[in-house]
Amino acid sequence: MIFWSGWSEEAFEIIAGLIKSGKIERIPCQLYIYLIDGKALTLPILKGDPNRIKRPHWLPCVFNAC
Repeated sequence: MIFWSGWSEEAFEIIAGLIKSGKIERIPCQLYIYLIDGKALTLPILKGDPNRIKRPHWLPCVFNAC
């Protein structure tokens, strides 16, 4: 499952650390949130059980401060 694309490893580690420390949370959102910004991945959007997918899927999400 892919949440975002094109980020450096450093950016990923920063976001992962903020999530782990409880400072931000990742919340699934509707595709239109990304389309409003003019950006979206070309992967299929995840629907259903993420443990049953066999190829990469995308899960649009937003980050909220806790």
